[in-house]
Amino acid sequence: MAELPEIRYARSGNYSIAYSRWGRGDHMIVFTPPLVSNIELMWELPEWERVLNWAGQNHQIIMIDKRGVGVSDRTSEPTTLMDNVGDVLAVMDAEGLDSTNIVGLSEGGMIGLALAAEHPERVRRLCIMGVNAMGVDSRLVSSFLQDGEAFPTEEESTEYWHELIRFWGKPESVFLEKFVPSAAADPRIRRWSGKFERQSCSPGSLLVMLRSVTGFDIEPYLKRIKAPTMVGHSKGDQVAHVANGRAIAALIPGAKLIEWENPDHMWNFAPNWRDCQNDIIEFITGSRPGSGARKQIATVLFTDIVESTKQASALGDGEWRKVMELHNSITQSRVSAYDGTVIQNTGDGTLATFPDPDGAVTAARELSRDLAASGISIRAGLHTGQIEVRDDGDISGIAVNIAARVQALAEGGEVLVSQTVRDMLMGSETAMTDKGEHQLKGVDGLWHVYAAGGGGRSVV
Repeated sequence: MAELPEIRYARSGNYSIAYSRWGRGDHMIVFTPPLVSNIELMWELPEWERVLNWAGQNHQIIMIDKRGVGVSDRTSEPTTLMDNVGDVLAVMDAEGLDSTNIVGLSEGGMIGLALAAEHPERVRRLCIMGVNAMGVDSRLVSSFLQDGEAFPTEEESTEYWHELIRFWGKPESVFLEKFVPSAAADPRIRRWSGKFERQSCSPGSLLVMLRSVTGFDIEPYLKRIKAPTMVGHSKGDQVAHVANGRAIAALIPGAKLIEWENPDHMWNFAPNWRDCQNDIIEFITGSRPGSGARKQIATVLFTDIVESTKQASALGDGEWRKVMELHNSITQSRVSAYDGTVIQNTGDGTLATFPDPDGAVTAARELSRDLAASGISIRAGLHTGQIEVRDDGDISGIAVNIAARVQALAEGGEVLVSQTVRDMLMGSETAMTDKGEHQLKGVDGLWHVYAAGGGGRSVV
């Protein structure tokens, strides 16, 4: 998304509730807020941005920061489930929505359930994901355990929540380990998560909210739900065991249960995020997004900042953010100048495509030069071949993999190209230096690689 959605505010009692609205189409979704959120920072992480963009291409959407978190008013008082329902209704009223579709993750699912039960005329369809069956008889929930499944012990759960509060916003944070285990080891996501934690709420506020949630009781609402309901749950969810989702679905008349094969409470980080999101979109809109992939020939560019992890650690989050903002600005300028498209900023580099190899190589060389002048050293790799462009703008295909493997061979300040790019540029003014044959991981055969614009023996 070129321009981020505007942050708006709705008044709920004495609190200003922040929300944003974007998207297109006839269907509207209000995403009820989970335990913590920040509707501005979500756009800074590719794993969130892709989901938000995909949502906006298939329906309109409103996202909310509940009172006490994100860019909404802070509160030191514990909130009730009805407080949160009231905040959502205030946003709906501000946007003139008499009724809408509700989608809620985790605590947001509890808010959605209470809203649908207490105000059935305002909820068309309800979709909840990763919800704990708070207030439901534990023996009933346990009856939905399947072979080999078990709940964590009370001691394990207590220790985790204590550690979550103790290390909240610090480098030792344990938030990702259970909420997003598939991404917990990624240093780029860990850096973003630390910032997200600190700017979503303080450790003390987190403690207050956790105490509030433990007092929620959703059982009285479940059998009163009249709206068509979908219950989605990740099978490996370590925050809310999948048996909770099964129990909730069994207690809601006519509810549809979908279990996803991933370990993440926050499914948008999972490798199969698109399948999960498409299940939601299909349930709400009645139409499942097609693959929408179209094939085309393009030159693919991958770049990577040299020693990014070491630099980020030395500089700290604030200074590293400035480096990345400068990097992204220069990259966008150079890529656009040669009719290229930035597909995504990967956190410490860029994936881009170009309609022709000449412009792509020139852009890559100028990008390397301009970033070096700003103290940022990159390595770059290019390959020309067939790619698939999906309807959310993302790309895939063997050509993408080859470009990534070529980039991995580059030294700092070096622009490497595949044999294919070199052959297509024969007769051009770009000098090529033979870097020998290499085995590219996951690609058959040996591949000749060349340095574009380098010194040494020119082969063009």
